[in-house]
This record gives sequence, structure tokens and C-alpha cells, in this order.
Amino acid sequence: MIRLRGRLGRLLVLLLTIGLVAAACGSDDGDDDASASASAADTEASASEPAEEEGDEEAIEKEPAEEAGPYPVTLTQQMGEVTIPAEPETIVAVDLWSVDFLSELGIVPAQAYTFGPPPGFVDTQGVEVTPVQGDLPIETIAAAGPDLITDISGFFTTLDAEVGETLTGVAPTLSPPGDALEDGWQDRFRHLAAALDRADDAEAIIAEAEAKAASIATEFPELDGAAITFARYNGAELSTIDLVIDDSDFTRRFMNDELGFTTPPAQQEAFDAGEGEPVGGALGVSLERVDLVGEGADAVVMFLAADGDDFIENPIWQAQDIVAEDRVVYVDLDGVFAVRTPSPAAIDYLFENVLPPLAAAARGDGASSVAVEGGDDVVAVGAEGGSTQIGVYSSFSPAFAQAVGGPGPVTAFLPSDEALVGLDPSVLGALQADFDLLDRVLQYHAVAEALTAENLIAAGEVDTLLGEAITIAVDGDTVVLNDGQATVSTADIEASNGITHVIEGLLIPPSLIDQLGG
Repeated sequence: MIRLRGRLGRLLVLLLTIGLVAAACGSDDGDDDASASASAADTEASASEPAEEEGDEEAIEKEPAEEAGPYPVTLTQQMGEVTIPAEPETIVAVDLWSVDFLSELGIVPAQAYTFGPPPGFVDTQGVEVTPVQGDLPIETIAAAGPDLITDISGFFTTLDAEVGETLTGVAPTLSPPGDALEDGWQDRFRHLAAALDRADDAEAIIAEAEAKAASIATEFPELDGAAITFARYNGAELSTIDLVIDDSDFTRRFMNDELGFTTPPAQQEAFDAGEGEPVGGALGVSLERVDLVGEGADAVVMFLAADGDDFIENPIWQAQDIVAEDRVVYVDLDGVFAVRTPSPAAIDYLFENVLPPLAAAARGDGASSVAVEGGDDVVAVGAEGGSTQIGVYSSFSPAFAQAVGGPGPVTAFLPSDEALVGLDPSVLGALQADFDLLDRVLQYHAVAEALTAENLIAAGEVDTLLGEAITIAVDGDTVVLNDGQATVSTADIEASNGITHVIEGLLIPPSLIDQLGG
């Protein structure tokens, strides 16, 4: 059955009719003969029937008729019409928007899948979200016996007709209402809500989110109409930067049409002139044209896809005015998701984590002058000890991600970047190919209490989120974990939600030793 939680909490009410319609009789003068004949026939019929006993009125009273519900519901969408015959009880969500919108409506699906790990701002409590790398597990989905499958993004349906046809063979399947590449988040949300008879709830949530987005003009006046760059550095291997420019890219439409930003004119001109490498609504430029990132921009939102530290320290980047003036806001995957797949939860995230430093950058106070929520959790402070990459992997384990990103207390053992690079390629390959394996290993790196190195040494052994223990010993001045699987290189880094210990090595749970070694 569907379980309910969330902002509005569903009211399931069946409206019953409680009165009977009384028939009124009457006749005109010209109908006297007919009336008399009918009256005589009625008298004769009543004389041949047994008289009603007192109290029989209740026995012959009709049962109240149940008012017809909304189902079956037939909706028009990009894949054609879809009919939902009855209220869905077992829902399988196969895209991020579906997971997000169902959460907003307080509905927990039976299964949930997303292309890659879901962002932290999406409430996934109540269901384990499985990141998909490759094909959807159709057999697993079918085994759940769904009566509705939702793919509001269209990634697994309209963008892959064969998969879409397979899913519709399992259960009624929702795809984007109009176009997978064009539909706004509001229309997608309404489409999903209509299938669940939750249209009124969705409209209330949409209105609240749109009002918040519109409040940027008053909450952050320096961003009203500001020229904002959204850029992505693609790593040293490609050495290119993608500038999202044209409104044919969903990100730019959301930023400009709903958040009220504008595209820096120089970037638009370069795009229109065919400079660089156009990719959809983005323009790929080399480091030699990195000046386009900041030219005419009030502030920059930058996502570092790989080799982030190397890019930031690059002399060419450091020479840019926007860097010297601290007008760049660096965002993680959550920040990318917030503008790529906007939703009420995404808008809340932007207001809390991206817009404050962006506004500070635009007004000249410096982006780094604003501390944002969650900026000092155990994963964030791990960078002080040389662990900057584990956060990319952490989101593949909902249990680990919620522990290290939640209120705590938590102790995190985070492998340094050097330790990850030095992993046996077979181990790293196995973890990247098997999300369940990666999930278990990550859970083995966190403890649900805040423990200093002194606490660890005194305990000698601690239980992890996985339920398997880590042993602690001391060799001179070095804290050794699991008889040498790893050593602590930087201990006792305090965070807002606990303590981080950066380690040299990867901890392998005892149950996985045979599979991964160690």
C-alpha cells in the first residue's frame, strides 16, 4: 500500500450520498382520465399485495450510493495516452523528479531508481534509492508487482523507446506530459499528481515554491536581473569549460525565467557566433578562452567535474578578475541537480546554500564570506586532511550520506585522495561496478557517535553503520585500524556534526575480505 508522509498528508475521504430523491407526482386537467385509470390500477395492485407491516419503511429504504471516484484516469503524455485503472498502491519511480515529487506529496514508492545518486536535498526516507548505472533492472521492477511506474524525466522512456515499451508492458507508465526536453518542472509535477488524484495538493506546493523563487528580488535584490554564469570544468583530460548559455538548455531556462537571472552578453554573443564547441544550449571553450567565464558576469556558479584543486590553482584561472574579486561560487553535485532538476526541494536548497554566497559575490562582499548550511559537516572538513574526493562516492550510499550529512553525532573515517588513487585497480573497479558493494564499504567508514582518537584507542573496537566492527591499535604515534588496513594520518578534525579522521587506506568489512581482499 502507499504510505503517506510529507507537507500536506493525504486525506482519503469517500463522499457518500445521504438522501433519496423523492418523486413528485401531479397532473393537468386534460389528464384526468389517464390519472383515474392509473389510480384504479394502483388500487387494484395494492389490494392484491400484502399490507406492509409497521417498521417496513427501513427495510425498503435504498442504500446510499457511493459517489464515483476519479478512476480510471486517462492522461495524454509524450508516449501517448496512459490509463490508470484504479488508485495506485504499488508505485515504482525510475527517475529523480519522480522520487522528488512523490516525496513532496508524502508518498513512499515501493522501489526507487535514479540515474546516479540522488542529491541530498531530496527526502528519500522510507525507500532505498538505487542509483542506476546502465540498464534498469526490469525483472526486479516487475517482481514488485507495480500498478504504476513513473518516469517524469523521460530518461528511461521517451528517450529510450524500447525501454519505455518494456515498462508499459509491466504496468501503466508515466512519461513527460509533453516533451522530455521542454516540459517545465511544474507541468511534470502536475502530470504525476493527476495520476494520483492529488492535483490540489500539487498546486498548493507549486504555488509556494514559485512564490519563494519570485522572492529573490526582495530577499537578494543584487541578484534581480543579475548576469550569472553557470559553468562546468570537465577535468584535465578534456581541459574544457562548458558555459550554459542558451535557453534550449533546461538549466538556463530555469535560471533566467524563474530565478530572474540573465545570460552574460559576451557569452551569448560567442554562442550565437558559433565560437567554441556548441553542445545543446552550452558552449564548450578551452582554457585559453577562460576569460569568457567572467566577462560581463556579476557572479559565477562553477561545478568542478574532476581535478578541481588543479583547476582552481591553475595560474590562468587565478589570473581572472572574478577569482581575484571572489565572485565564484563553487558547487557540488547537489548544486548542479538543484538547477538541472528544479523542484520545491531544490528551490529550498538554492535559497539556503547557493543564493547567499552568490548574492555576496554580486554585491562585492565576496562569495567565500558567507558560510552556508552544511558547509562544515564531517565530509566537508575532511578536505583539511586531504580527503576531497570521498564526497563524490558518498552519495552512492543513502545510509552513509544521511549519516555524514545529517545532524550527527557521527565519526567518519575518510580515505585521503592519495589513498583512493593508490587502491588496487581491481578493488576500485569492483566498487565502481557494484553500487551495493560500494554502499556496504562506505557504511563501514562511519560510526554513529563522535569519537576522538583518544576515545578510539581507549575503546579498542567500534561498531560501524554496517554493523561490523573496526579494531583500533597504536604503533608508536600512529593509530592503526584493522591490523594495518589503514592508518590515521590526520585525526580529530572537528565538524558541525561530529569528528573526521582522515586515513591512509580503505577499510574492508570482514564480510567482504574474500571478495575484495585486504
